[in-house]
Amino acid sequence: MPTRPSLHVIDAPRRISTASLWTDAIWRFDLNRPGVTDCARTIDWSFVLPDGSRFTDPAWAELREALRCFLWSLRTDPPAGKRRMSWGSLVSIFGQMRVLVCWMAGEGYSRFADLDADAASRFLAALQERPGRGGQMLTIGTRAGYLVTLGRLYAQRGKLPDPVCDDVRLFLEEHRLRNRRIDRHERVRPYTPDAVATALVAGALRLIGTPADDVIRLRDLAAEAYAGCATAGKRSKTPRRGTGCAPSPSPRSPARKIRGASRWPACGTSSH
Repeated sequence: MPTRPSLHVIDAPRRISTASLWTDAIWRFDLNRPGVTDCARTIDWSFVLPDGSRFTDPAWAELREALRCFLWSLRTDPPAGKRRMSWGSLVSIFGQMRVLVCWMAGEGYSRFADLDADAASRFLAALQERPGRGGQMLTIGTRAGYLVTLGRLYAQRGKLPDPVCDDVRLFLEEHRLRNRRIDRHERVRPYTPDAVATALVAGALRLIGTPADDVIRLRDLAAEAYAGCATAGKRSKTPRRGTGCAPSPSPRSPARKIRGASRWPACGTSSH
């Protein structure tokens, strides 16, 4: 039998948003930013299960209430050290939980308390066989997203009226060790060998030693030199006080050309 941690169960509010109540079949959040579609701010609890029933039917009342409490707890009382979820994130997590609920219904589970480590492993195996968009297999990133959601479900178990089994922790620990880093193309990146990593760290330590001090010193000298040039340039362009004289024009300026033309007579003319 699963044991419930000695924490408090989340309190269900009466109103979710200005348009939705806790017991409504559709939750519509107050997301009014330009470009936000209706699907991106809506949770529809009346989705169809594999046996043809809907999740809003009375037979699923206990599981439905637990799922509502789980989503709401992520918004109002997240796990320790975690930020509360945005409305858009709740909609995304609901999509993953809907897949889990459908799988549970197909397996004959009607409560989160039925989910143990073995059931979680079989759910993950079913996900890997589930076709994704365009008929492609489930990506590594999507699989990792489901593992994160299962981890949140376990972390919030003490705040739910129907918590998952304690041994789900063993499942999470086992698959956390297998979680490898992936890049944007979903290819596994190998870890840096110890010999290479040691040389890189040693070079970085040398760089932040004396060479780094020299670079900082040269940067300060360059800044002082630039500041001195800028100050000298301003002084040369500033007229002397009390003289009323304007600064000398540039050698290429029209004023200097006119002044030079008036000083030297043109060829073929005589000066008087």
